[in-house]
Amino acid sequence: MAVKIENEKLFVTINEHGAELASLINKSNGM
Repeated sequence: MAVKIENEKLFVTINEHGAELASLINKSNGM
């Protein structure tokens, strides 16, 4: 169970960073 919770935390962190990267890419593309 603890492993599942850690995996979910990691997944959320990756999603947050992915959103930040997508935002930066869109800004650099002038969108």
